[in-house]
Amino acid sequence: MNDELIDQYTDVLNKIKWDTNNFKISSESIEKLKELNNDVNFNSIDCFIKSFKIKYTYLFTKNNDIPATIKYIKEYIYNNLPKYLYLVTLGLNNYNTDLFIEDFIHGIIDICKKKLINISQENVMDIVDLDLYFNNEYSISVNLVNEIDFDVINKWINFEIVLINDNYLKNFDNDYFYNVESGNDLITYLTKLLKYFSSFLLLKNDNILILKYQLKIFQKIILNLIFRYRQNITVNQSNDSIALLKNIIVIYDYLLTLTKDQIVININKDFKKLNNDDDTISLLEGELIEYKKMIIRFFNNNVVAFLKTNINREIAFCIQNYSDDNAWNDFLRKNKSTMESIGKVLANNNLLTCYYFKIVYINTSLILKKIINNIVLNGKIDKEMIEKLKLHVHSFSYFEEIIEYNKFMDYLTLIESIHNDIDINNIKFNFLNKSEIREVINAYT
Repeated sequence: MNDELIDQYTDVLNKIKWDTNNFKISSESIEKLKELNNDVNFNSIDCFIKSFKIKYTYLFTKNNDIPATIKYIKEYIYNNLPKYLYLVTLGLNNYNTDLFIEDFIHGIIDICKKKLINISQENVMDIVDLDLYFNNEYSISVNLVNEIDFDVINKWINFEIVLINDNYLKNFDNDYFYNVESGNDLITYLTKLLKYFSSFLLLKNDNILILKYQLKIFQKIILNLIFRYRQNITVNQSNDSIALLKNIIVIYDYLLTLTKDQIVININKDFKKLNNDDDTISLLEGELIEYKKMIIRFFNNNVVAFLKTNINREIAFCIQNYSDDNAWNDFLRKNKSTMESIGKVLANNNLLTCYYFKIVYINTSLILKKIINNIVLNGKIDKEMIEKLKLHVHSFSYFEEIIEYNKFMDYLTLIESIHNDIDINNIKFNFLNKSEIREVINAYT
């Protein structure tokens, strides 16, 4: 009975040329398909797939081009699935469209499966992309990857690991870390790698080996490059520490963004599933902590040292010519430029916003110490210079909140009292001790 129904159904499909550009259906054919579709003892899928099988056999029996095969499969399904759904549901009232779609796609894949799974390592990603395509476009799990020999997948991953690591060595050496663009270049490289592997990493698959391979790619490639970049950074005072700090910050911010990426979210779920580990927030957590520690360490050891060096260099001429307004204006301009360059690195980073304010405090504090030690205590400040110094110091940020400023004001009050022959015993100094007061008296009398 089924053979007879198959022949009848096939005749109608051939007559209307259903999977060609010449598809045209008559009312007579519609009525016949309605009748056949309502036969509960008959499944018409083989009749539809038969036409694909003939075309596929003709085109690809001797053609082992996997990308060309996949392209043909996608185009065939895209062009003919709507017509199939229309024809196969004629006359039906209650039906599940998803089941018909699944039958059609699986029917086509079954014909091509042997060719698609017997591949070499260079075609693994083609099959992965096809699996992901069916997942995303039709919500169908074909899972051809599970059918591939896992030795082939392992060889592919190992090949990629070696290739990517070699490429990293060629482009990221120790000297390059101090290049102001190296952090952005690494992010560009990681972004390209994640895009390349995204279909495999996003593949929904419960096979334990596939999950392990997904983790292997993320850990041995993505995490490894992030780790190596951090491990290869060396502290060298002769290099531009601000540029280096900027690179580390760029990577840290990228890691924060990456924790919200769907790939990382999926990988973390797989990791917890495989290791029964519910405590790990993210596989990136360890690197985030290390990069954060490195940023803080570089700030304290290098940025502050960089600022001290610049202030010592820039204020030297000003100290020698402390009564010259032009010398002060030149120093203030240079110091402002220095702070702006540091601010561009620190101020826009959430982690370092507080450190930016800290460096502003440090800047003012260092300058005040220089002024106190090299100008105030040199015994040569007259009444006019006291007012000039106040004016210049008041141009610095947060000056009123810094201990050195309060000592500076006590010093000026003391010096002014000496110039005006005022009894200092009647003056209360909140921030100067007896030895500091005595030092000033000796310098100005």
